[in-house]
Amino acid sequence: MKRISWSMALMLGLTLSAQAAMPVLELEPGANEVTLMIENQRSTALRCMDMETMGALPGWLHLAAIAPVDVPAKGEGRLVLSAEVGDVALGTLYELALVLRDEANHSWHVNALLKVVAPKAYALSPNYPNPFNPVTTIAYSIPEPDSRLSRTVSEAAVVKCRLFVYNLLGQRVKILVDEVKAPGRHKVQWDGTNEDGRRIANGIYFYRLMAGDFVRTRKMLLLR
Repeated sequence: MKRISWSMALMLGLTLSAQAAMPVLELEPGANEVTLMIENQRSTALRCMDMETMGALPGWLHLAAIAPVDVPAKGEGRLVLSAEVGDVALGTLYELALVLRDEANHSWHVNALLKVVAPKAYALSPNYPNPFNPVTTIAYSIPEPDSRLSRTVSEAAVVKCRLFVYNLLGQRVKILVDEVKAPGRHKVQWDGTNEDGRRIANGIYFYRLMAGDFVRTRKMLLLR
């Protein structure tokens, strides 16, 4: 999960920003946690500060405040948002319009330019659901390679990825991915079958991602 801090100063009916231009909020595919650092310049506290969006969000974006926050007079508070970015092209831009509101119904309008960027690191997420029956989804992230370490531009654009399922004895059950992948967040489903398409027994299985120099293994449980 990527964690982003976003600072702003608030006065009654006015939003102040350290930058004159619209700030750019960079989010990665998958789960992001955005912290709004709110500076209250008023002489009274802001109670139960919460966030809502103006208008409907695109289908690939889910944004919500985790919990309201109180901001003391002449003090600071942190409003934490969860931002889930779904299947969308890297580099996608979206103008985000938010309303911050306290329990006294004072409101502040905040705008930012949201940009979907490549992950900064490899990651292998927990499968979901887990336990599962009959299908589970496995997500993994491929970062933008360092082009300085690649011999060609095309080489820098993709990474060889292999994702295998193993049983408790360490025997390979199925190959889920064995191909080059572009930077971004990828998903694959497993239906609890082996290479021959046969359903396998209940139990604990492991899935392992090997991509570049990254190797990570996680556990999952099949319950029919």
